Amino acid sequence: MKIERVLKAINHQEPDRVPRGELLISAAFIDKVCPEGESPFERKKATLAKLTMDFVTVSPTPPAVTKLDDGRYFDYLGRQVVSAYEHWITVEPPIKSIAEASGYSFPDLDVFTFDEMEDWVNKTDFFVFALLDGIFQSVASLMDFNDFLIATVNKQEELRALVEAYEEYLYGLACRCLDLGVHGLIIGDDMAASKGPLISPKALAKIFFPAYERLLGRLKERKKPVIFHCDGNINSLLPYLVDLGFAGLHSIEPAAGMDLAQVKEQYGNDLCLMGNLDPALLEQGDVETVKKAAKDILKIGAPGGGFILSTASGSITSGMSVEAVLAMYLV
Repeated sequence: MKIERVLKAINHQEPDRVPRGELLISAAFIDKVCPEGESPFERKKATLAKLTMDFVTVSPTPPAVTKLDDGRYFDYLGRQVVSAYEHWITVEPPIKSIAEASGYSFPDLDVFTFDEMEDWVNKTDFFVFALLDGIFQSVASLMDFNDFLIATVNKQEELRALVEAYEEYLYGLACRCLDLGVHGLIIGDDMAASKGPLISPKALAKIFFPAYERLLGRLKERKKPVIFHCDGNINSLLPYLVDLGFAGLHSIEPAAGMDLAQVKEQYGNDLCLMGNLDPALLEQGDVETVKKAAKDILKIGAPGGGFILSTASGSITSGMSVEAVLAMYLV
């Protein structure tokens, strides 16, 4: 039923109810909802059940980071990272200048393990999305961000070569996930801020979107939906995302000026829309405000199908009120 419900929404049909789900749920939040259980897998599954979620996202498991003497860690892409707000933040990238980009090699795909993904596919009835890092943010994380931004203007050929290398890497990783039986892919690529894209749409269309076009073209034969996640104001990018062939869009961040009704009217026939609930409401914990916001979103998004309820961030974090999250999902 969960798989069918999500597929109906993606295919712009009206399911028995609007499906629900998040990209990430922190372990600390799961501890608050299900403090006891046989394993982290069973406790997460119980948490999703309590929240009436229909899908789960799982990423391939990379090798463990290596701890360095100064509190930093060294990850599988060669980045020195630190942990902050339940995420890894790059503090020293492996590519020191764009001139070094041609000498960079992505690690073998065999460094990943897929045990958790297989468990969700084979042991549950949830719709399983493989969550993969997108081209823009992954390439950007390999060098100083200011150098990356400069390269999008005056070193496009060098940057394009690195983009194409990651495109091939991402395709291989996606195929491994699909071979395990996942029902769809979510590519997370935060390329925008609250005022708009981090670089011009023209630069994105010249350097990054051709790689996505090739990637989606190759994945099309697998007949599995590919959803694009991007925070921020991406109104100017929506026509590109439709033309590229994405099946859906996650975030539609209201705090960044994304209007669900407007996006639904203009692109609702082409994209399954996911998200839109402001995560700040779940941190404030006003249950009645959350209920009203969720009902208002469903009133706009649900008619005609093509909508999945989620937070705009796609994350349920430790700082969120359990009561508020339950109010959102049980509305």
